[in-house]
Amino acid sequence: MNGKLKQEIEQIPIPPELHQRSEMGVQQAVDELERKETAVYKIFRKMKAPSSKVLIATILGLTIVSTALFNSQVKAAIQQALQFVPGIGVFTQTEEQSERYVLPNQIKTQIEGGSITITGLMVDEEMTYITVQATNLSELRSLTVINDKGTTYTLPAAQLTFTKEKWAGSFWYNGKIDIQEQAQIQIDAYPTVSIPFKLVKAQTVNNYEELGKTVIVDNIQITAIATPSGEKARVSFVSKHPEAYKIDDFGLNFIGSEHSPISQVHVWDDTGKSYSINRSMGISSPASEFYFDLLQTDQKRYFVSIPEINVIYQDEVTVTLELPDTTKKEINHTFNLAGYPVSISNIERVNENGEEWAKVYVDVHSQDNVRATLRDFSIDGRTLNEKTGVIEYFLVKIDPNRKQLQFTITDPEVVISGPWTFEFPADLNK
Repeated sequence: MNGKLKQEIEQIPIPPELHQRSEMGVQQAVDELERKETAVYKIFRKMKAPSSKVLIATILGLTIVSTALFNSQVKAAIQQALQFVPGIGVFTQTEEQSERYVLPNQIKTQIEGGSITITGLMVDEEMTYITVQATNLSELRSLTVINDKGTTYTLPAAQLTFTKEKWAGSFWYNGKIDIQEQAQIQIDAYPTVSIPFKLVKAQTVNNYEELGKTVIVDNIQITAIATPSGEKARVSFVSKHPEAYKIDDFGLNFIGSEHSPISQVHVWDDTGKSYSINRSMGISSPASEFYFDLLQTDQKRYFVSIPEINVIYQDEVTVTLELPDTTKKEINHTFNLAGYPVSISNIERVNENGEEWAKVYVDVHSQDNVRATLRDFSIDGRTLNEKTGVIEYFLVKIDPNRKQLQFTITDPEVVISGPWTFEFPADLNK
């Protein structure tokens, strides 16, 4: 995300009636916009016209405290009670706030050769928030909620995320909706489709350990919340960690792909059987929810393991080097990025489409069998090793009026090893 857009987001005025929501979702929105594309993984995102209402809906819609929280108000709010909203995330709750009602299980509906799934729904005194996934259906621009009295409320799309056949979206309503636990959702693009739902009061807890199984490795606390969802288990990750970085991948981002820069989450039972994982698409970064089939066999326990995570530090370095007079020149220049060494070994002058570029070869000293190792960073024109996912070189356009090459490297990505392993009873209702 460019600096200008980030600055504009941070300067959006918050209406007085939404002041309490200023603690909710600021970093979530910024994280989503900052999510990068790599050579082997691309997510296509589309948002509505960037009006202030849409931006406020996106920014104020969520409190996902599994990502890094930098705003001082948000950090203070962590000390309050916690509520988990399935399909959405963890919210803080103060004594002054009203009760919150949530959708306990997702609801899937077939529509004209496709399907739509209500993955999360939250209603409180100040807003209603719905998350949706769909397959083989055109994206929706709004949903309509109808209460038991027939009163209708239109929820415009706040954010949409796309792949080739699927999309995920969030829908947001500012203000109180009169829902007495039961209501229905009407799909505006399909007037004959109505999805009834029933809400339950959100459970309030005092700490992450009460939400689910919690494991701490090197000051990184990850909680796995496992609940039954029909014939499947639904597992959600939330985390607390040092503010210097944010988690970019729990080992779920590349599920289903042959290419993954880090080891993926795996599931097995006490009989040794492994289980396939279906990752929820979601709209938040990182992917933090998945499903696996619950088998009616003799197993007594399930195990979920996160072998390693990918984190992104908030750091940057500007480097200035002399351009080689010849085609290629060896360089012996090392600098630190978030405390990790980065060495530039060679600079090669190349010509592409009539423009002259410098190909900068780097060594991030990535290592196996260490607790944490640098893998990648942000700069345009970079190329990763196809097998390891480690950066090898990047391109910088040469200014013909300068004899020096200058570039800025940001957002170092570091792989941190665990494992974080969680054990659950075969009966997830216990």
